[in-house]
Amino acid sequence: MGDNVFKMNLNKNYIDVQMMRLMTPNREQKAYIYSLRRSRNNTSSSEVHFSRIYQCRVISSNNVEDHVKLIYLMESRNSNCVLFDKNVEYRDDGTVTIGCFMRILAPQPIENNMNGDIPLVRTPLPVILLRRPSSLPTANISHDIQENTSMGFCLNGRDLYLNQSSIVKTTCSGLMCDKARPDDWNNIKGCGCFGMNPNVSNLAIVHSIWIHGNHNAETQKHSRICHSNFSSSKFSLCYLNARIPSSVRKSVLHIDNGAYWDFEQCIENVVDYVNDHGGWTIVGWYKRGCIRDRSMIESSSNNNSSTENTVVSGQLNFHFVEVLPTNRNLLDSGTTEGRELQLLKYDVSKLRQN
Repeated sequence: MGDNVFKMNLNKNYIDVQMMRLMTPNREQKAYIYSLRRSRNNTSSSEVHFSRIYQCRVISSNNVEDHVKLIYLMESRNSNCVLFDKNVEYRDDGTVTIGCFMRILAPQPIENNMNGDIPLVRTPLPVILLRRPSSLPTANISHDIQENTSMGFCLNGRDLYLNQSSIVKTTCSGLMCDKARPDDWNNIKGCGCFGMNPNVSNLAIVHSIWIHGNHNAETQKHSRICHSNFSSSKFSLCYLNARIPSSVRKSVLHIDNGAYWDFEQCIENVVDYVNDHGGWTIVGWYKRGCIRDRSMIESSSNNNSSTENTVVSGQLNFHFVEVLPTNRNLLDSGTTEGRELQLLKYDVSKLRQN
């Protein structure tokens, strides 16, 4: 970004990112209307046709402070159309998914921003899939952000608390979307997966969870961060010994079924074990929006004015996209902790017997 970019050799530059969100257009609309901003004094709303939009968090090896910054990759006929050409086999087997790391080669000068000043990045080359780092630097949450601003976060070593879990039938039997945010796309939009797999279940496990956020040195208290509809296939594999078979129906894990309570107990045991052995790493994004000022609306109506007044919202909206153990040994069955955690997981073969 900036004027200096035109003096650079773009082929020698790259941006490392972590995929945070996958969006597709409405099946009827086939386009979204987004606010595209070319400069601070030039903002306009345009109808943008696309197949997918990827929201990503910047992962900079030089500046950890950049880890809160977000970008968009828009995939369409004329933009980023070869995004996964070098990783086609990984795109459909679940390797390329929410939370994965990618390198964007030769990014072009950023001319547009979307949805609250998030840069829209274009590249003529396919991205390169990166190995997951052994650890992720903490990127704390800022409660001082302005309205219509989105930022990413990464919190390490946090205790996780589950208030509720439920089973949802979705329209997806793929692996790329990670079953993230099925309430956004189920039966209305596509989930974003390129292909479906007959051996992958279309069931998603949705959790209501909360964690402690930043520590306030003055009050000696933590803020509380909640996400009432978190769903992730990768998180499910933390407490399942394998993926749910595609033959299993939603009724098998209904709350009236005894299998559900065995399943629920395994989730609690695993969450408690990870809490006691290093805690969880939670990656996500948040935004401060605007709300309508009721008093100003009533005042305007009394004056026969049609002006709509908005004010900054007092609350931040949080979205978790990845929840995994901070201690990576817990995901390695070759370690003592990994073997102990494996014994606590739910055996999905029991579901075939119900």
